[in-house]
Amino acid sequence: MPWGQEGESGEAVLAAFGAGLKWIILVLLGVEIFCFLAITITNLMVFHHPWEGSPANYDAYAIFLNAEGVEPTRNNPVEASRDRDEKAPRRLWFLGDSTMRGGWVQEGETIPSFLAGILNQSDKPDKTILTNYGENSFNSLLETKYLQKLLIETAKAPDLIIFYDGANDCAYFNQYRTPQAHYGYRRLQGLIESYRRSYFSLFKPLYGALYSSFTL
Repeated sequence: MPWGQEGESGEAVLAAFGAGLKWIILVLLGVEIFCFLAITITNLMVFHHPWEGSPANYDAYAIFLNAEGVEPTRNNPVEASRDRDEKAPRRLWFLGDSTMRGGWVQEGETIPSFLAGILNQSDKPDKTILTNYGENSFNSLLETKYLQKLLIETAKAPDLIIFYDGANDCAYFNQYRTPQAHYGYRRLQGLIESYRRSYFSLFKPLYGALYSSFTL
């Protein structure tokens, strides 16, 4: 084959390779954009805003906590100085997901608020202080870590701790196929583990973005 024809053949191969690579990149971008739009529209329908869940603050011990803090509980007795003979109120802690926190109901319509109204009726001699530590998007794994934090930071332990779970545990296990899963599991795992997966992972932000993509 003459040199000119061989050069033209090589250029054709490179052109075909470049065109194929371009279409692969375009398809990947298209899938990522489609998944982004699908998830964002779903969030708008479910949460009425484009973000999944509620605003959260990073917490080194509990991973993250709701930015608005602990959910207030209605119908608790007023804590004040009491006589020596007066019995100290019992203390109940409640941990759970958004169902326990009451993220989508009016203040005072949470499970602890309703229960506090029953336990603290005027005809009952013993009073009970209920604290709602429910967190949106939490499952039992995150709640046990949160409980450890609370026990470390609180001087007086509660008389009873109640967990209310189920939906998020099933959802995260079904999504990630591991009992260690939690909200944002793949994103957090990608940021920590992806750095040493390959030489390409030296570009940490880019590799972490691949792990947290909407397509995955």
